[in-house]
Order: sequence, then structure tokens, then C-alpha cells
Amino acid sequence: MEKKSKKVGIVVGIVAGLVAMTISYNVGKSAQDDVYSTRIDNKIYDYNKLAKRYRDLEGWVKDEEAKLDDKKGEVKEVRAAMKNRDKLEAKVDDLSSQVDEKKSEVDSLDSEIDSKQSELDKLTGTVQEKKEAPKTFSAGQYVVGQDFDEGRYKAVPVGEGSNFVVYDSSGQAVVNTILGAGQYAESEYVFYATDGQVMETQSTVKLIPVK
Repeated sequence: MEKKSKKVGIVVGIVAGLVAMTISYNVGKSAQDDVYSTRIDNKIYDYNKLAKRYRDLEGWVKDEEAKLDDKKGEVKEVRAAMKNRDKLEAKVDDLSSQVDEKKSEVDSLDSEIDSKQSELDKLTGTVQEKKEAPKTFSAGQYVVGQDFDEGRYKAVPVGEGSNFVVYDSSGQAVVNTILGAGQYAESEYVFYATDGQVMETQSTVKLIPVK
């Protein structure tokens, strides 16, 4: 019985040793697996792969942040440009308003000058020319209403000048003068021509419409 007990003890010791070794191996292996892998949603992911994926994502985030900073800089520049544009537009509007005011003042002054000039012309007897183009006639006879319109004209010699006569429908001379620069000549002559009258000039003359 004693020998049998010893054999049983030896077997039990061997089994216990094997169990202990097995438990130690499994615990070590489990610890090693924990270092290099982890379990997520019942799936085991390799730690090195996770670390690489993390580094890749971290690099991507940094790149995107750099791009975002660049865009922020562009937006800042655009806002500054828009702000400057608004200031320039405000200045342009202000200058345009000033120009309009000055134009209004000029128009008012022009109107006042014309009014004063008209009054002065009446006081001094000065004839005010119309804006119509002058008409030039060479030596010859011309019928009012056919060769030129009825109206008030200022006759001015072109060159040395000569006799200048206007006849009415009966042949009576209503204008008879000499245009020119001589002692008995006139540098200009104002008259009113009516339809049917005949103008006669012995040298080139220019008729300027007047008021």
C-alpha cells in the first residue's frame, strides 16, 4: 500500500506540474497577445496595424489642417480686398456726387452768363449770332426764300469786299452799302431779308444768321 501511494503521489505531482506549466504558458501567451493585439467587437486587431492606421490618420488630419489654414488665409485676403473695394466705391460715389454738384454749378453759371450777355447785347446794341452755320456767297445775285432763308443776317466781306445791295420786289434798293476795309466801307452790315428780295454782291460775302 505504501508503494502504491508513492506512485500515486508521483503521478499527481507530474500532472500538477504539467497543469502549472500549461497555465503559465497560457498566461504568458495571453499577456503577449495583449501587447500586440486587442479585441474589439469580438474581432482581434493587430496593434501595429492599428498604430500605422492611427499615424496615417494623424498625418491626414495635419494635412487637412494645413489646407484649412491656407483657406483661412485666402478668405482673410478676400475680406480685406472686399473691405478696400467698399472704401474705394464709397470714394468714387463721393467724387461722382461732387462732380454732379460742380456740373450743376457750371450749368447755372452758363445760364447766368447767357442771360447777362443778352442784357449786355441789348444795352450796347451788339448783335448776337445764332448757332446756325454761316452761308458764303460768291459774286452774283441771290433770291431770298430760294437761295437762302428769310431772316436776320450779318453780312461780312470775304477778301477786299465790294458793293452790297438788297432789292425789294419792286426793284427798290433797301440795302446799299460797301463792304470792306476802306474809308467809306463797312466791316459788317446787319439787315433783315424777306422772301422775294434779291441780294446782289460784287465779291464774295458771308452771311451770318443773327438774333
